[in-house]
Amino acid sequence: MERRPETISFYRNRLPHWSVRDALYFVTIRQKNSIPANAAMKIREKILDLENYSEDERLILRRKILLEMEKWLDRPSEKGVLTKGDVPSIIKEAIQFRNDNGTWRMVEYVIMPNHLHLFFSINKGSLRLIMSGFKRKTSLEIGKNLGTSGQTLWHREWFDHWSRSAEQDEKIKRYIRKNPVKAGLVKDFREWPFGSWN
Repeated sequence: MERRPETISFYRNRLPHWSVRDALYFVTIRQKNSIPANAAMKIREKILDLENYSEDERLILRRKILLEMEKWLDRPSEKGVLTKGDVPSIIKEAIQFRNDNGTWRMVEYVIMPNHLHLFFSINKGSLRLIMSGFKRKTSLEIGKNLGTSGQTLWHREWFDHWSRSAEQDEKIKRYIRKNPVKAGLVKDFREWPFGSWN
């Protein structure tokens, strides 16, 4: 059965974002400069063009855009720091802290070398405030840990959409689990130590 939660607000920074009541959000956050500027510009243009389509068409196009973005993010890169040293622990603690204090209910996540996938529902606050706070806090902690304080860690925005059905929930969970396999990092997702399954 399809869910059609009520849209609370719509806003645009460089990317469009919808706040939806009782939604399960699938959010991708990436490190700054993890996609080459020309490729990022083309992806952004496609995202901005989404408003010219119906809601059903937008859903299909957003999936295609996410896949294009993933092709870039899953390429090997020495710049990816999210799975190095204590960084995964910092991110896991930040996720768990928000889960424990009731900000969100995390359903599934994976930490990749240069990006994160998060699948969660919001219990209090807005997507904008939650993601901004999460990025700010993890950036400070990771900067201290890596000795890069003051440098920007995260790309300015995140890519998000909300799940419209239980069937789509399962597809998103499978997508998250398969990401380390698709990127060639492991043969079985359970071998990847930086996911909610571990």
